[in-house]
Amino acid sequence: MTTTTRRHSVLALCLPLVAASVTLAGCGPKATTTPASPAVGASSAPASAAPPGSSTSGSAPATGTDTASGCPTSNTRAFAKTRLVADLGIVAGTFHRYLYKPWQAGSFNKGANGRTLAIVKAAGAAALDAKLLLNATENIKANPTLCKVLVQPMTQLEGKLAGFKSQALAGNLGFIGDAQQAVTTIEQQARTAGLPITETTNTSGA
Repeated sequence: MTTTTRRHSVLALCLPLVAASVTLAGCGPKATTTPASPAVGASSAPASAAPPGSSTSGSAPATGTDTASGCPTSNTRAFAKTRLVADLGIVAGTFHRYLYKPWQAGSFNKGANGRTLAIVKAAGAAALDAKLLLNATENIKANPTLCKVLVQPMTQLEGKLAGFKSQALAGNLGFIGDAQQAVTTIEQQARTAGLPITETTNTSGA
């Protein structure tokens, strides 16, 4: 058998096989895309929003407020008593040294020797004390016990110290006596609550 004859025989055998393969491939089912089925146990319904006032699982319950005093019924933040005592110690110490004692000595009166310097020092101390009182008051408002006994005198003292310079220059110094009463009340109430105040004029940590 010649080479040409062999090639014709091979082609004659292969062509039916190729045709059969093409026919079988075309007869199969067409591929279709099917949506992925939901995971077992998953709900197909959309999540509904929780009704107002309800709490979700794992969330902390809302803290109540005493409407009479405006204070919380439980602690609303970690309360740093050590820092509070330090702040109040600076407030009491600097108030007595730079405001109360000079006032008693008449250092703020017109014509007094060193009046201007005394007022400048007192104004700086009053501004610092007002800032410390503001910070301390925000912390105290988070504690139900201290809030009821300390917020009022501290807020009162803060307001008096904030306007010290203008009042001192105008000769209106009677408020210092009222401020002293507020300081005494704060020290007494803090001591009763188990927070004894140690007066200091060291403001390096303020």
